[in-house]
Amino acid sequence: MKEYRKVADDAARPQEPIAIVGMACRFPGGVNNLHDYWNLLTKGQNAITNVPETRWSNRRFYDPETSKAGKIKSPKGGFVDRFDQFDAGFFDLFPAVASRIDPQQRFLLEATYEAMEDAGIPLERLSGSDAAVYMGVFMNDYWDMQAASLQRNQISAHTAMGASRTAAANRISYLYNLKGPSLTVDTACSSSLVGVHLACQSIWSGESSLAIAGGVNIMVRPETSMMLSKGNFLSPDGHCKSFDSRANGYVRSEGCGVVLLKPLAQAEAEGDYIYATIKGSAVNQDGHTEAGFTVPSLSSQIEMLKTAYASAGVDPKQVSYVEAHGTGTPVGDPIETNAFGEVLGKGRAADQKCWIGSVKSNMGHTEAAAGVAGLIKLALVLKHRQIPQNLHFENPNPKIPFEDYRLRVPTKLEPLPHSGEPAIGGVNSFGAGGTNAHVVLQEYVPVEAPHQQSSEDDLVHLLVVSAKSEAALKANAERYISFLSSTEASVEAICHAAATRRSVLTHRLAVAARSKAELQEKLEAFMNNETRPGMTYQKGKNRRSPKVGFIFSGQGPQWFAMGQQLLQSSPVFRYTILTIDRLFSKLADWSLLEEMSRDEKSSRISDTRIPQPAIMAVQIGLTELWKS
Repeated sequence: MKEYRKVADDAARPQEPIAIVGMACRFPGGVNNLHDYWNLLTKGQNAITNVPETRWSNRRFYDPETSKAGKIKSPKGGFVDRFDQFDAGFFDLFPAVASRIDPQQRFLLEATYEAMEDAGIPLERLSGSDAAVYMGVFMNDYWDMQAASLQRNQISAHTAMGASRTAAANRISYLYNLKGPSLTVDTACSSSLVGVHLACQSIWSGESSLAIAGGVNIMVRPETSMMLSKGNFLSPDGHCKSFDSRANGYVRSEGCGVVLLKPLAQAEAEGDYIYATIKGSAVNQDGHTEAGFTVPSLSSQIEMLKTAYASAGVDPKQVSYVEAHGTGTPVGDPIETNAFGEVLGKGRAADQKCWIGSVKSNMGHTEAAAGVAGLIKLALVLKHRQIPQNLHFENPNPKIPFEDYRLRVPTKLEPLPHSGEPAIGGVNSFGAGGTNAHVVLQEYVPVEAPHQQSSEDDLVHLLVVSAKSEAALKANAERYISFLSSTEASVEAICHAAATRRSVLTHRLAVAARSKAELQEKLEAFMNNETRPGMTYQKGKNRRSPKVGFIFSGQGPQWFAMGQQLLQSSPVFRYTILTIDRLFSKLADWSLLEEMSRDEKSSRISDTRIPQPAIMAVQIGLTELWKS
């Protein structure tokens, strides 16, 4: 009989790194974007609160005695504000449809769009592409609500797909017209990190040129917390005390995170901002564990780590920081950290410790979103080169030999160790049922672009702003006003990014200006319903990208200086005119460039044979300029 063995020790051939080019999140503690998230982490904030009455009543369901029927042993959790609010019109969804869509799907739709915006990838560029979607979803509270016996008469034609976990990924692919693989992943608490692994595999196999991965968790009903209470998973005091001797379970939390992934070479060629790169990943299973179905396996954790770092082509001793699963359970923490010690700690010099931490100490266990929450945190750690403190770490767990394994938990904001090489980090996740995942990240060090002198005083730049409604357009204009007052970016760079890296929506504002101050003044005028020269607002009528046509005049109004400013300021325009002039000189006994450069006194623009080719050249030059 053939013997099947795993091959973790066989080093895989390193593949091209994958760039993380866009990220978005919603987490407890008022976290609605990456800035909020990093602020919460670096300030050591605790996002755990008592359960809001809008979810379920602690007076009715809370009781520390786990043997009581229908009770929850923890009165706390991590909750996202306004989880029930959704801009259905932005996604062209009718209210009857939107009301039946699980808030988890709504969060994923919003976060995916925000990640696209963060990456500077317009919707029109993604539409019809082979982009893959992998979303982790574990809980199904909204399905249970709509299928409850008292709600049966309210079931509609939109209920099935509105609450199905299948639709979590598929609805993103449908609404954004993405043609790559699309699936919802459920491996319990490792779901979203398994999704990231699958997204990377899709890119590495050539199946997709871009992938979107993430996960979500929303707590609407008390029943799941009751189940976890009976299983003694939950901490009675409502905190994840990761790696601490007082660890007594985790606190449930909700949230959503999404990342956009591209091959590194493609991201660099397209000028994308890169948070970090993924060097490798691994997923495996515990198999049969003697301790029970929900207890992780030390040997499987060890083999997964070896596979992940072999696939990344990275020596585990190079790892500076690991974002651990770190739920704060008395069984799980020692198993996970002992696996780190066996793979990452052995052979390390005594002064080269590996930092470990867990975002669950700040905001609880987001279950299906936990892996991507850790991934986003690790990417920000590598970007900012800082390691946030781990909350509730007071007495190291005696079952974890920190010194022997060269492991260290941060109790304050720490600098990321610097060796002169790009820093390496890992993020770990495992799920009840035994599916484990680990992803290896590397700090991205961009090549400094040569500084270009701004010419704001000389050129007019065009800022384009768009939104799905006039109110949203004004909100975007207000954000630009604030941004312009604080950024060091040039007007040219701001306008270029707005024109090429933002989706074109139906309500559109265009503002021409030479400086930030002029842009701000005109945007403020728009906010006050005033008009200015060089400013126009219009509502588009066509949702689809129109076919663009150019009408070239054969002859018309012409003047001596036409094209002269662009010849001096635009290399693209000048190159086009020079190319045409070289071709034209083979047909005529005069120079087109020379004629276009004359002053008013010596100009021959009134001679019929001069303006016709000159107008033609100017129009082709403008076309090439617009294309660039």
